[in-house]
Amino acid sequence: MRRAPLLGIAALLALAGCAAAPAVEGPREVPLANAGFEQAPVSPDCPPGWFCAARATPYSFRFFLDGSSPAEGVRSLCIEPVGHEPWAYATQSIPDRGLGGHRVRFSMSVRVDGVTGRGGGIVARAHDGHGRTIAYAERLVTGTAGWKSLSLELDVPPGANDVEVGGLLDGRGRVCVDEARLAVVR
Repeated sequence: MRRAPLLGIAALLALAGCAAAPAVEGPREVPLANAGFEQAPVSPDCPPGWFCAARATPYSFRFFLDGSSPAEGVRSLCIEPVGHEPWAYATQSIPDRGLGGHRVRFSMSVRVDGVTGRGGGIVARAHDGHGRTIAYAERLVTGTAGWKSLSLELDVPPGANDVEVGGLLDGRGRVCVDEARLAVVR
């Protein structure tokens, strides 16, 4: 008596119409430090985990944690000019950790109040090993508007040294940011 070759379980399930679709991998979250600005500040200049800077004069913008109406949690970070410099940002840098050659999605809740100029919003950039920007994306809004989520995508070049993400104000008015998220998009 001749025996038929044994079929694998996957083949049997497929023949029976029970085969599961291949798993589709979703975005992989990349942890950010103090993403919701909930950690108490160590200094009055910038929240823990973040780097705050203005174009030329360091104190031409005020960075402060605001607990009056955050998007989530108990506080958000606000940026407003007190001098005449055109822009300021609060960012954090994430070492490459395999981000090179992938697309990342950065999102943040943003609230603007009387913002003019180029706008207030979010920014992402990748740097090479010499600190030069090799990829850049921003999403800015103007005017006055309550909390809304802004997101952008950035193709991180292979060999990138780090990815920097955060909030930006390029103009006048006030921008507040909260709930930062970074993910590798597959």
